[in-house]
Amino acid sequence: MSTTATAWPWATDMPEAAAAPPAREGRILSKFGSGRTPDGTHLIRAFGLSRLEIAELATMDFPNPDLPFRRVSIDPVRGTAVMMAPSRLHERIAVRLDKVAEGLGGGVQGGGRRVEQLRGTRWRDREGPQGTGAEADCAFYVGETAEACIRAEALGDEQADTFTERHPPDLVVEINVSHTDEGKPAWYRRLGVTELWAVSAGESPDWLEVEFLDLQTPGGPAVSQESKVIPGAQPADIKDGLRILHDTSTPVIEGSRRIANAFAQRLAQRMGRGAQS
Repeated sequence: MSTTATAWPWATDMPEAAAAPPAREGRILSKFGSGRTPDGTHLIRAFGLSRLEIAELATMDFPNPDLPFRRVSIDPVRGTAVMMAPSRLHERIAVRLDKVAEGLGGGVQGGGRRVEQLRGTRWRDREGPQGTGAEADCAFYVGETAEACIRAEALGDEQADTFTERHPPDLVVEINVSHTDEGKPAWYRRLGVTELWAVSAGESPDWLEVEFLDLQTPGGPAVSQESKVIPGAQPADIKDGLRILHDTSTPVIEGSRRIANAFAQRLAQRMGRGAQS
């Protein structure tokens, strides 16, 4: 794994050839280059877009039936845009990471921490116009923020939307980040996100690498060995949680509970070893 927050060793280069876009969006999208991550996720990217092009791109409807991309990131500050069509493996990992985060939150000492899943929510930098921003592979409110989100949702859609506009997620997860996404941790830092988990997945579900980035530390983002939002959680706990869910003997309804119990036991063991030393 990398030792700095700006190196992504599982990156794939983007070919020079541009994708063939529908004629309706051809003027802008012809600038985009096409590529794939190791798990087969299809990416279309553009760099150096003007403010006018960013604004025009932000008015397009996503998902678009003419475009096979379900996730979109439009950054007006860097003048970049990324459209992604996730692979089956990518989506399976993302769905399971939702359950892993929920399980780890439940295993935190002192009664656990509530984890609210926010995948599908667009996160917009306040400097950017409507329609810009990014949809993380996974995003979560944790602890007090999660509880406040639930209270806002109970008041209605308008209050819930206002809450998410004013409160960035505590935690985001990005799967198979490429080297052209080196600015993404800094973007999330500027947005106010506390932590990012960078997950690298190969063709086999057994091959995973996980790295925690503390986004708000002075001089950061910086690699962290332990989570700031789910106390005590380490990258190894993410892998263990995914292995529990990959085990066909684990009942679906029991997945998060087993992860919580296993995590609580590991925390107790770590604290015991710490006390002995």
